[in-house]
This record gives sequence, structure tokens and C-alpha cells, in this order.
Amino acid sequence: MHGWENGDDLTKINHIKKALLDILGDEEQTEKAFTCVAKHKYNVTFEPEQPENIATNGNISETDNAANEFILSSIPEEKFDEMKPFMPDNIPYQTEVRDGMMAFAVAPDQVKEFRGALENTMNQAKTQKKKKPTRAELLYKQFTEQFPDIASGEHTYERYGTKDDESGWEPLSVEHLGDNTYSFMTFYVQNGDLMHDPDFVFRLDHENKRIDMLEYQQDGVPPVGTVYERVEDEHGNVDRKLRAALEEN
Repeated sequence: MHGWENGDDLTKINHIKKALLDILGDEEQTEKAFTCVAKHKYNVTFEPEQPENIATNGNISETDNAANEFILSSIPEEKFDEMKPFMPDNIPYQTEVRDGMMAFAVAPDQVKEFRGALENTMNQAKTQKKKKPTRAELLYKQFTEQFPDIASGEHTYERYGTKDDESGWEPLSVEHLGDNTYSFMTFYVQNGDLMHDPDFVFRLDHENKRIDMLEYQQDGVPPVGTVYERVEDEHGNVDRKLRAALEEN
């Protein structure tokens, strides 16, 4: 990294800072360590960098630039869009890309608070990325995409196929039973009786974007005939194993 101490090669300087950041894991300690090494080993000091042509979150005007402190982060430019929803909206800041990494200009009296908020942002983004949708959330997504008119309330009943269909598929009915309760049933007719094969009754939770299984009925099961199960008892206690099993079906 020869020549970095001249202060005019930002790429080399940022490479050194990133190497320190990878070791220390903290932006504030990185800046202090870099300043200390430059001053005491190479007798070099740097004036605070003033970002130019930077984007803003709308809270800082261009005339404020000279008063801001510059913070180099470990956030790659291509990942910043994923983190924007988690960025602090109560601290004015501006952004710039330095050597592929995001940098932020912040008022001196808010640097400490912003560093803490930035760390929280990165942790929240990591947690959100690791979180996988549950089976109930996947079912909600699948149902609302396949039956949008039922899910929106525009339709209360839809039927697909007929008993005389030669495709081999049983007829399917989807019905809004009231409130947030729905039925999803395939069926056939035997001796004039409608046979559930099977019938799922569930709650469509729009607020949490999930489906909660409530009831299950399967007709024509030898030797018992009909199998009927409820996920919740009369006191509202949930059989979680049964609900998980129904979600898999």
C-alpha cells in the first residue's frame, strides 16, 4: 500500500480501513486506530473528509456538508437497498459510495448515536434475512395468489370442475363461510351423498399474513366412515401437532 500516506489515494486508504474494520468489527474503533497509526508511525494527519455529490435522506441541505463528519461502513453498495427500510429516520445523514462501500455524512454531535443506530440496522437486516416464512405464511401466500377474488372478499364461492369431469381430478370448491373463516374442499358424490375428500376449514389472517387451520373432515374412510377433527377445543386450546400436520396437507 505504498503511497497512501500522501492522502490523495482514497482507494488505498479505504482498503486499509476495511482491513482494520474486518479485524476490529467497529467503525469508531477503526477510525481511531487508523488515525493513531497514521499519526504515530508515519507522522501523518488527515483532515476530516468532506463528501461530495452525495445523496441525502432529505434532512440535510448542501450547505451543511462542511460541518458533517464522515463515517465509512462495511455495507456494500449493492446491499444498501436491502437495509434502507431499517435505517434510522430520526438522524439526518447523507450517503456516498467509497470503493464499493457505503459511507455516511453525519453532524458531529450525532455521530455516536448514528453509529449505534447503524449497528442496529445491520443486525435487523441480518435477522430479517435469516428469518424463513412459516408453513402458515407460505399457505397464505399461495392461497391469496391462487384465489385472489375469494381472499379479497369480491367472491364468496368458487367451484372448479364437475362430477362428470373425465380428467381424473375431483371437483374443488372454495367458500367464504363468514368473518375470516374459509373452506377448501375436494369432493365426490356417492349414492347421492356429497363426500368430503377432504374438507379443510381455516382462518385467513390478513393482518399477520398467515392461515390457521381450524377443522378437517374426510369421508369414506374404512372402517370408521368419517374422520372429523378440530384444531381448537371449546376453550380455545390449540392442538399444535394437529395444526402442523394439517398445514403439511
